[in-house]
Amino acid sequence: MKQLLFCFLCLVPLSILAEINISDLSDKANQGDARAKFALGLMYNDGKGVKQDYLKAKKYFASAADQNNAKAQFRLGVMYDDGKGIRQDHEKARKYYELAAKQNDPRAQFRLGVIYYDGKGVRQDRGKALKYYELAANKGSANAQYILGTIYDDGQVVIQDYQKAKKYYELAAKQDDARAQFRLGDMYHDGKGVGKDLEKAIKYYEIAAIHGDVSAQNLLGTAYYYGFGVKRNILKAKKYYELAAKQGDANSLFDLGYMYDKGEYVRQDHQKAQKYYELAAKQDEPRANFMLGIMYDDGKGVKQDHEIALKHYESAASQDHVDAQFKLGTIYYEGKNVNPDYEKAKKYFNLASSKGDVRASSALGVMYYDGKGVKQDYKKAKYYFEIGTFKQDANSQFKLGFMYDKGEGVEKNYLEAKKYYELAANQGNVDAQFFLGELYHFGNGVEVDFNKAKYYYGLACDKGYQNGCDSSEKLNKKVSNMSKL
Repeated sequence: MKQLLFCFLCLVPLSILAEINISDLSDKANQGDARAKFALGLMYNDGKGVKQDYLKAKKYFASAADQNNAKAQFRLGVMYDDGKGIRQDHEKARKYYELAAKQNDPRAQFRLGVIYYDGKGVRQDRGKALKYYELAANKGSANAQYILGTIYDDGQVVIQDYQKAKKYYELAAKQDDARAQFRLGDMYHDGKGVGKDLEKAIKYYEIAAIHGDVSAQNLLGTAYYYGFGVKRNILKAKKYYELAAKQGDANSLFDLGYMYDKGEYVRQDHQKAQKYYELAAKQDEPRANFMLGIMYDDGKGVKQDHEIALKHYESAASQDHVDAQFKLGTIYYEGKNVNPDYEKAKKYFNLASSKGDVRASSALGVMYYDGKGVKQDYKKAKYYFEIGTFKQDANSQFKLGFMYDKGEGVEKNYLEAKKYYELAANQGNVDAQFFLGELYHFGNGVEVDFNKAKYYYGLACDKGYQNGCDSSEKLNKKVSNMSKL
């Protein structure tokens, strides 16, 4: 009976190994049976049926490896490679992998590929890495097939070859490798080496998501939420976001938080929003930190706390979140619940401006124009207003027009003033509308035109700009009096 048991020992799952009488295994191992030694090594390594003990695991693996047991050689290599329970030693790992690889163990061949590809304990040799990946892939290693797919897909080491990439992805995908399924989705989504086919892309993303690929789950959540390539379906979006969130995906945690925060297609729930934002923020998700800052600033679903809000804004800003950088610049510039600090304001505005934020560029222009916290410098003010103007920022357009109108830092030029006022006024900037009214009222750079003046004063007045209302009223009286003459 024992002979029959040990004939199939290497095929027995660990869950069943736990039920095998350990004394029988020990007896067989003491008699020199390599398979019994390997089985004991597995049990001690994984703590199945015995108390976990890496030293005993190593002892049994090493003894079986000395008897040329390929599985034991591989497992011993893994222990040295990962430093699991013993001191990490890539050279010893390579030695045992090579012994197992010579016996055609695909896992060992794959691990050797990784060692040579990354140069772990050996001189980096991508050619050798490719050789071992191919050996492992040909013996059915899904890991090797996936890695080879990425190598040919991205053109690493080899000339980019989408057909070979697709071939290896498909081999791995047939073994339910979710990463390969996701990459096949990308190929059909982008039309890389295949005809662009969104339906097939979604099919592969959904298969990958079923097999637990977080990227696929998040991507499908976004696709169904916005209707990208699929019919919009908020319930499906929420389902995929939740699947990814259960695996701790920070993007999906944020997306769920945002849905509950804004009440977008779900019942608004600030407590749930906070919960998801907090989980995402623990992974340094900058958008989550920014939204938590807003929640604590406004006391929305949480007790209002400007100090905590500031910490969240700063955390987001440190991760290059532009809105957080601009927000902090505004807080320190205006002294909102903090002492005004123009140096910090300038620092955060500069950070946001350098990333193309037009609000920040405009704010810097205002600082230099007013000389607030910095030495007044019309040249620098104009520089920042021009940046904002180029990016269609209405406030910058107005400010630049005002500089030409008043001749501040530039030669007075009413036509230039009119040009920039019109750009800003067309975007609804009330200051620009009012000052355009002034140009036409008094004929500065244009012919006097009371109708146009009243029109622009009226636009500003309709938006609650009191000077526009007052000027419109005065102009009406003026026109009325003139008509009586």
